[in-house]
Amino acid sequence: MTREPDYGGEKDHLEVFEPDDSLDALVDIAKAIDEAFPNLKCLRCGSEGFYLVDTGVEGFGGKAVDLVCQRCGMVERHSWKILKKAAKPIITD
Repeated sequence: MTREPDYGGEKDHLEVFEPDDSLDALVDIAKAIDEAFPNLKCLRCGSEGFYLVDTGVEGFGGKAVDLVCQRCGMVERHSWKILKKAAKPIITD
């Protein structure tokens, strides 16, 4: 199921895909990704639209989630445990 998160009027360029009842956790992750990467773009095609997928994969001591580009399908994986502790925004060049 695909749902567009509503988290207080912030950017909504992430759509959440949740295979089970983990919508609240995924919305928290979507918020953290928006805070960490305010100008998030696909590394391959430059699109700003992504699906956030809870794959059920555990990595580095916690949940790992995938960002999937809505245009080209590029998959990017993030460890939630590391991402939530990172100073935000994460500056990229």
